[in-house]
Amino acid sequence: MKYMRLGTRPDTFYTGEATRMINSDLPSDLRIRINNITYLLHKFPLLQKSGLLQQRCSERGEIGGFTVDLHDIPGGADAFELCAKFCYGIKIDLSAHNIVPAICAAKFLLMTESVREGNFVSKLEVFFDSCILEGWKDAVVAFETTDRHSEWSENLGIIRKCIDSVVDKILTPTLKDMHIGSTTSLPLRIGGQKTLQT
Repeated sequence: MKYMRLGTRPDTFYTGEATRMINSDLPSDLRIRINNITYLLHKFPLLQKSGLLQQRCSERGEIGGFTVDLHDIPGGADAFELCAKFCYGIKIDLSAHNIVPAICAAKFLLMTESVREGNFVSKLEVFFDSCILEGWKDAVVAFETTDRHSEWSENLGIIRKCIDSVVDKILTPTLKDMHIGSTTSLPLRIGGQKTLQT
């Protein structure tokens, strides 16, 4: 299974009752609510990389602290936390098990190149396309996680990419099957009839 590690800072998120906070000397000025969990965070690193949070905070025009409800974020609090940790530069590990919710949440939060160069969406897409879809097991595991985010996965083309990857692996003969250098003909089935391929 392939992994990608982003960030270098140690994980300083901690929980106090139903509140997740980051250990910092600076007071929180951004409250994010996702279902039963509240995050007490900071505008600076999050607004720098999230177009959605920029929009929500600028609409209010408030000075000081903001509260933003993200109850409909795909992937829920776990996916949001991956995105938040990316913004803070905190170490995160991504694999076939969490890449799909991370992509969906990052797209939801508009963490795109138009907001900030080298943003989360582009890093996730490169890893997904060049690593996750390259292996049988990773492609299947990623596909299995799409059921929890089916609408977003479908709209973003993730389901199609996973299926195409697996089908391509089924249809592509391995070097062992091709008998490289051999003059032996391989049977080829076309329309239910067996023919010889030379």
